[in-house]
Amino acid sequence: MTVSSDDSSATSTSQCVVSYPDVSSSREAKTIARLKLALELVALGFLTMTVLFIWQITKKRPDATVQNPVDPSTTQKYLTFKNSPCPIMIERAQPPWVLPDEVKRALYQADAIFGAFEGVQGLVGMTANVVYQDSVIWRRNYGLKDKNHPGVSPDQDTVFRVASITKIFTAIFVFKLLETGEIDCLDDPLEKYEPRFQVKNSFNQQKITIRQILAHTSGLPREVPCSDAYSYGKTHVCPVNNTYVLEQLSRTELKNPPGRLPHYSNLGYALIARIFAEKFANSDYEGWVERNIFQPLGMGKTGFNLRRMSSNKAVGYDDDGEAPLVDWDWASPAIQAYSTANDLYKLMTFLLGTSSTSILTRELVQQLMKPDFMYPDGSTVFGTGWEIIDAGTYSVVTKSGFVPGYSAGFAFVPEFKLGAVVLVSGREVAWRLVHSIVQTLAKTMDAVLLRQQLQIQLLPNNEQYLGEYRIVSHWMPEVIVNITENDGLLLFTQLPGSFGFSYLKPITDHVFEVIYRAGLDCMTYGLGQNRERVSFDPPSADKKSPGLRFGPFIFKRTFPVHNNVLKPRTSGSHLAPSSLL
Repeated sequence: MTVSSDDSSATSTSQCVVSYPDVSSSREAKTIARLKLALELVALGFLTMTVLFIWQITKKRPDATVQNPVDPSTTQKYLTFKNSPCPIMIERAQPPWVLPDEVKRALYQADAIFGAFEGVQGLVGMTANVVYQDSVIWRRNYGLKDKNHPGVSPDQDTVFRVASITKIFTAIFVFKLLETGEIDCLDDPLEKYEPRFQVKNSFNQQKITIRQILAHTSGLPREVPCSDAYSYGKTHVCPVNNTYVLEQLSRTELKNPPGRLPHYSNLGYALIARIFAEKFANSDYEGWVERNIFQPLGMGKTGFNLRRMSSNKAVGYDDDGEAPLVDWDWASPAIQAYSTANDLYKLMTFLLGTSSTSILTRELVQQLMKPDFMYPDGSTVFGTGWEIIDAGTYSVVTKSGFVPGYSAGFAFVPEFKLGAVVLVSGREVAWRLVHSIVQTLAKTMDAVLLRQQLQIQLLPNNEQYLGEYRIVSHWMPEVIVNITENDGLLLFTQLPGSFGFSYLKPITDHVFEVIYRAGLDCMTYGLGQNRERVSFDPPSADKKSPGLRFGPFIFKRTFPVHNNVLKPRTSGSHLAPSSLL
């Protein structure tokens, strides 16, 4: 056997030959023989172990292409995408001026919901209305205005404190300053208009903007630094001024980086209103709002000054009895206002764009209701003064509030020109009630408008279109369009295709529109052929259309159509079947 060794002291590698010794005695020969046998057995064992090892490796990792081909279902799994069904969007149907009968019937459900809340323990008085277009279509009142006057219920003109609904007025105030040019841009830092506004930002160097304050993403604390009066004051709880608050803020740390996350801030709303009022409204926020919002809209019973509240007012109650009538002083722009169901109806019609009075351009009103931040749940949204619920095909724009003794709810669906107002004394339930009523009515209206959008007119002679059509092209792979009929509706199926049939909606003579059925994923609606036109050639002598044009592509009929004909059930107007909804 030849081996090599590395001699570190030499400059070259030497080879040495090892051989068995030359022996002459039998003992030595036997010893040599046993040694040879042992070596041969060791070699055989080593060879055997090597073969077994290779066999085990081969057994555990077979040639997948030969011994274990890939399961076709595994491949198909990665080629098939299972996305969630996409809500059908209302694209063209507009809410009719006259309330649809289905929504009228849904008002009985609103009655039932209102009645259920009448049983809430501790609730004293309640008033509510539903607004559609420019009118109140439903009103309900319950309970007592004042426990000291049994039998006297609140009405639509009874004054309640509306708490954070006040923030709507503050947001309109800011947008009006934007409209008149006093402020340049919602993305301006507030420091531009008040250099004394400084706050400790340990996260970054970003300045807090007007938009961030309105959307509650400024990172500012929730409450105003109202001095000890916030705890010890009985009726006036925030008797401070701009200078005091700005000094306090200079020593205050932000809760979050500006613009990162919503954190509700009464401080932010009071601050921006007081700073802009000082600069643009002679330091009179309340007076400006009364002159420029309440008076033009006819909100005569709405205000801030508690001493001027109407005698037709609801008394607030908490668990200890009659709640104190607290004046929020400097913090008023965030929480102070009082109003009535009738006055808030007038505010709602302005926001819906159905009022005869406008105090802000429609473009700015649309911006006012625009979402600003969406949470990962995909449905909870903050806007500039609003909490918005994304219901898929529509959005519910809401504002609710609570102060001791009162709660208020204000919610509407801009797309449907529909909303509701709820004012309550005694329990914090207004938001739940207004949300329940609006969602019930909005779902009904959504279904009504969707059916209008998908309404398909039946034709008396669909047979002329039925059959198979093949694409005419020298460069496109083969594509076949199959036109069939079911319950008088024309169905359009394209092969190859991944999502089955669509509907054909008549537009003019021999011209149809492809309508995707419900249940497809949103990407398909966005990237597919929904709403594309299909134009059939006029029928030939055999009373069959010889071809069609789909977009730029020409298709020609390929064979007779008798296997594709399903006898129409009726003629005339027909709503798409349930699969559309």
